[in-house]
Parts: sequence; structure tokens; C-alpha cells
Amino acid sequence: AELCDEIFCQLVKQTRRNVNVESEVAGWELLLAVTSRSLPADPELCQCLRSHARKRCCEPTIVGGLSRFTLACCSPEADPAMVFTVASAIPLDRSTLDAIGASHLPASVFGVPLEGVLGKEMAYSTPPLGDLSKLLQEPNIPRILTTLCGAVLDNDGMEVEGVFRLAGDQGDVQELVESLSEGDYSLLEQACDPLVAADVLKIWVRGVRPPLIPPVLYEQCLSTADSGDLDEVSTILGKLTPSSYACVGYLANFLNQMATAADKTRMTASNLALVIAPNLLREPSGDAVAMLQHADQEASFVGLVMTRFGTGL
Repeated sequence: AELCDEIFCQLVKQTRRNVNVESEVAGWELLLAVTSRSLPADPELCQCLRSHARKRCCEPTIVGGLSRFTLACCSPEADPAMVFTVASAIPLDRSTLDAIGASHLPASVFGVPLEGVLGKEMAYSTPPLGDLSKLLQEPNIPRILTTLCGAVLDNDGMEVEGVFRLAGDQGDVQELVESLSEGDYSLLEQACDPLVAADVLKIWVRGVRPPLIPPVLYEQCLSTADSGDLDEVSTILGKLTPSSYACVGYLANFLNQMATAADKTRMTASNLALVIAPNLLREPSGDAVAMLQHADQEASFVGLVMTRFGTGL
């Protein structure tokens, strides 16, 4: 037990304030390998190890990914199913360690995969998160989506003519994006121009990588737009990850709510679908001409999605 604790002490020392990046990464890889199979015998040392890993787990670096998995392994609340390296489930070979290092949290919640957004928001959850891909297997909706939708509603967005069609002040939009990027949502707790919140919502939806509705389903979406078949809409939505499905459903219900104020906003369900569609559906080739040609079909499909969730099918 004493030898084991001494190994942990030396590894913690190697991974603390180490100016040699390669040495630091190697130390974290070894610390993860050891932690995934045993923990310090001394409870105080075990707590020190958790604190050490927690301090680094949110970094958008290789160390961030390795330390997050280390924290998940050594947390007393950790669910073994959340960490695929626990015990000898999967050997910690080179490719596995590289994958873990690459799974670090993103620096921003914009322009990144959905699991990265969820992971960044839940970085200090209990139990700590290991494999972020697990987040997509539950109907998790990121707080940035619910908060931005709430900001539009709470700031009388249903009273503003042209909301989602008219642009907000671009300086305010940029300030809000920068604040939200770091996970600071406090600005949305204050009075906010609903046009600005609507613009940032569109920016966030457009930036999710891969899109909430992935490109592989794009042609099927266009065909369904032409047929108007709600059963086919349900089939397409059923191919999404549970988290993407939940996000699309939340957004559709929000748009349906906004559409009820069309007499004041002049934004009917079809108008809202038209402005949201380019952010939710993206032409795979990126060709500007093709995007213009398919704009009406994209809007029709988003309208069908709104109808599908509005009818509760």
C-alpha cells in the first residue's frame, strides 16, 4: 500500500506545474492507467488526487481529456458504466489514450459537437463525466438552448415585430456570444434585447457539429418536404441521437409557441421555419446555388417538424 501511494505521489508531482508538455501528458496517461485499476490506500491522498484531476478537467487540451477520465475513475460517486477504461474492460493502449486525450472539452459552446456543449455545461457534475459520447444516448438538452429560448420569451420577444427575421445589434450579439462561449450565462439573466437573443440562438444552432439533423439525412428531408408525409418525418427524427432528437423537439415546440403571436410579430409558423431552416438543415455540398434552390424545401421540412411536434405524434 505504501509503495502504491508513493507512485501516486510521484505522478501527481510530475503532472503539477510541469513546463515540459510531453512529460506532463505522459504523466497524465500513466496516472490514468494506474487510477483506472487502483486507488490510493490513504483517503487523504485519494482526495488530493481527485482535487488535482478536477482542477484540470475543463481544459480544452489533451490534459483536459486525460484528467477528466482520471477524475471519473477516482470519484467515489463514479458510475463505472460512464468510464470505458475502468478495471480491464478495455486495455489502455496507445489508440485508446489518444482518443481519451482528444475527447477534451471544447473551448467554446459554439461551433462544436453537441456532446462537447453538454460536457462543458456538466463539467462539474456528480459523478464526473468520462466518455462524453454517452451524453448523446440520453435526451439531454444543453442549457444554452433552453436559456436562449427563455431569453427571447422573457424579454417580450412575442411582442416584437420581425423577431428572428430582423437582426439585433451586432455589437451586442458578439458580446453575448463571447460571454456564452466560456459557459457564463449570467448576461441572459439580465434584460436582453430579444432580437439579440434570437440571433445568438440561430448562431448556436447553425454551429453545432455535426448538425442536429445530420447531412446523411438531408436528401431524405427534402423528399419528405415534397411529400408532406408526417410519418416519414417521424422516421427521420427517429434516426437522430436521443439528445439531438430532444433538442430538435424543444426548438420545434419553442417555434410553435412563437407562432401563436404571429398577429404581433408578423412571424407565422412558415416564416419562422424559413428563417430557422438554414441553421438546422445544411446543404452537404455547401454550394451557394444549391442552397438557394433547396431553401423552400428546407423550410417546408422544418415546418413539418414543427407540425409533428405540435400535434404530439
